[in-house]
Amino acid sequence: MIDSVLDHSQPWTAEEYLALGETLSRVDLIDGAIWSGPRGEPAHQAVVGALVSAIHPAAKAAHLHALHYINVSLGPETILGPDLVVASYPSTSSAASVSPAPSASPAAASTTSGSPDASSTLRASGTSGTLRTSGVSGSFADFGFEAAEVALVGEVVSANTVAVDRVLRMHLYAAAGIPWYLLVEPKLPGFGSVRLRLLRRKGSRYVEAAVAVHGQTLTARQPFPFALDTTSLLPGAQP
Repeated sequence: MIDSVLDHSQPWTAEEYLALGETLSRVDLIDGAIWSGPRGEPAHQAVVGALVSAIHPAAKAAHLHALHYINVSLGPETILGPDLVVASYPSTSSAASVSPAPSASPAAASTTSGSPDASSTLRASGTSGTLRTSGVSGSFADFGFEAAEVALVGEVVSANTVAVDRVLRMHLYAAAGIPWYLLVEPKLPGFGSVRLRLLRRKGSRYVEAAVAVHGQTLTARQPFPFALDTTSLLPGAQP
């Protein structure tokens, strides 16, 4: 579980949170309170890096960023830094918010290998984000993304974050309207295998769209076409 709260008179404002700058721990702002916990062990960090690298080409083809540990504003006093964020590139044309998840589409994702359907690529535009800095001048776009600009968030479960990733963060992402949530569940301890769960937002909660157990490939057409080989995400896996 997230293990400590920074010593500060509450509630925190978004400006105060952003002024913290880069931190060694994972620090989130939730309803005006600062929640701090470890970034994760080296194996966890390796899975996060492999996940971002694996999904980056597909995200780029869909004109989206694939980033990690970048701020996402979920409300006036709630800012999280997910393990994975896939969000829209800046655009000089009129902005379009990320398309909502389909209400019911069993064909939207599957666990079988194969080429995704490029015709269903998500096209979205919005304000570009950058990594958190120590200053707070400028708009929030200087420090991260708004929830409406995000197509997909992902979390890699660790021993310290199992309940948080499966309950608290999942609830916050759904409440903010983020249409898709990717949950990466390594076998703990040891990271000997991994399971992928792709969830789509339905109403105020997420429902399971697809699952890939270890040895399978998660192939999806929404929120953009991508395929993730579970075995390639493990520490030490060869590209």
